[in-house]
Amino acid sequence: MSGERVPSLSGVAPSRPAPPLAAFGLAGACVLQAVAGSPTPDAPGAVEAAIALCLLAAFGAGGAVALACGRSHRPADRPELGLLAAVAPVAFTVLVWPPLAVGLAAGWRVGDLLRDLAGIAFLFLPVLALGIAGREPSATIGRWLEAGVATIGVAFALRFLLAVGPEDLRPGVPAWADGMRYLPTDPAVLFAAILLPLRAAEAMARRCLAGTATAAILAITALPCLAVIGLTVQRGAVAAGAAAALVILLGPWAGRGARWALVGLGGMALAVGGPWIATVLTAVIDKTRAVGANGRGTELSIALDAGAAWPGAPLLGRGWGALVDLPSVADGPVSYLHVFAFYLFTKAGLAGLTAGLAVAAGLLRPWAGLLRGDPALALAVAGSVGLAASVHTGFKTMSFGLILCLVVFRLSTR
Repeated sequence: MSGERVPSLSGVAPSRPAPPLAAFGLAGACVLQAVAGSPTPDAPGAVEAAIALCLLAAFGAGGAVALACGRSHRPADRPELGLLAAVAPVAFTVLVWPPLAVGLAAGWRVGDLLRDLAGIAFLFLPVLALGIAGREPSATIGRWLEAGVATIGVAFALRFLLAVGPEDLRPGVPAWADGMRYLPTDPAVLFAAILLPLRAAEAMARRCLAGTATAAILAITALPCLAVIGLTVQRGAVAAGAAAALVILLGPWAGRGARWALVGLGGMALAVGGPWIATVLTAVIDKTRAVGANGRGTELSIALDAGAAWPGAPLLGRGWGALVDLPSVADGPVSYLHVFAFYLFTKAGLAGLTAGLAVAAGLLRPWAGLLRGDPALALAVAGSVGLAASVHTGFKTMSFGLILCLVVFRLSTR
């Protein structure tokens, strides 16, 4: 029926306006990244240039120029985004210019410096999205972007699976194909691994043939992401997925039909892949016994030691482009730490860390609103962003920024 609602975890049907230019720009960036991109390319080339042009078409240059000049768009009808709009210009200034000056004065390599700045630029994509969020088509942009980020995740998983040999397709075996080692830990992979099964549960809750068919397609589409997470024994990703399922089952946001649908999907997964799931869990336990916290305590010590690099280091850091020696990396000095807070303190000091936390605080209230309206998406955002900022170096990827944009875009669709 024309007036019938489409059941979902939130119980509200979205509107479907015509796709605007921003949606096409974001879709183009996602497709290019999915097919030929890399989470953190060593040497940006034609693909990265094309992606940058797509992002420019999506967000426009005006917002970036305004942000660099200390201004940001403030949607009058979106008070929950007010804090993000207020802190963004100051945070951008603190995170970009002082560490840039320190890095240039220290003589760090320009390539390393630019890679650091690219990661910070992705952090501010949701701020640029504020200029679009107040417009009517932002609901459509959110839907396109949600599908685009999930596409990146599934494509990265498939590219990884196709690159490894058949003998490596079992949990616990180091299956790092040449040039593909960072694909499994891109935030989009975990995003899709959480979102697609929850969307499948939404579809099953419709209790019709079309809903069942949609659920089957979504569940099958999630399999490459789930397989890659298991094969590479990503303990944090396994925990994040389990936590998301528990929140849906035990929290107050989902309807009874969606909960039972999720239980049904879980039961089918255990029936079909029970032995493989048990092998993955065993590998997770063995890895935890072997490596513990993966040297994060050592990284904290490295970050604290960076505060003594020069008199201004506690406040301003060592600057963008600085390299660090990580015991867990045998390839020599690297430009990253795995925990975003350690990374910011090392390179931008206490001032930069405070600025990064301010941006996170500005996104917290809109994310809480998203959790009430669309728990499936909110949990996929929380799991992928949380892991990227605390376990992997996913905070330096384009996927990280695009997922944060979903908090801004999709909030207006429910």
